[in-house]
Amino acid sequence: MKRIKIKDPVWANQLKDRIIYLSEYEDDSGAIHIVEDSVNMYPDGNGVVHEDWQLIMSEFGVDQLDANLQAISARQARLNSMGRPGGQDEAAAEDELVKKNREQEELFKAKLEAFEMDIIKTSNDREIKSKIRKATTKTQVYSFIALAMLKAQQNDQPTE
Repeated sequence: MKRIKIKDPVWANQLKDRIIYLSEYEDDSGAIHIVEDSVNMYPDGNGVVHEDWQLIMSEFGVDQLDANLQAISARQARLNSMGRPGGQDEAAAEDELVKKNREQEELFKAKLEAFEMDIIKTSNDREIKSKIRKATTKTQVYSFIALAMLKAQQNDQPTE
């Protein structure tokens, strides 16, 4: 494989003695491969600094590495200011999911409270109890409780 170019080098640490970059290679079939790589400034056992370090420093220089790192930091800060990585659409979808889960929990609690009420516990009206179980909103639950109360009140009153 033959390297075509080095792209997007940035400092890997605050000491600025290590660089992370993308290497673009072309294989024998002409396909392009991009590989993340890193290099440090320290010489090897023979006292030679890695050729990629020398190439990056000559082609990009310290100022460009600083600018690339600054651009990445600015982009990350922008994403963080939106609240979540990935942007606002993802955040809105997640907020909607949280809201729906909260509504489901509140509906479950309302049904539970309904079945703990004496008027529902003692009722023999299976249809009302079934409708409470199948209710999809808290308003429906409360309506069926009110209906059960009305039916119980009608049964208690003597007919003329």
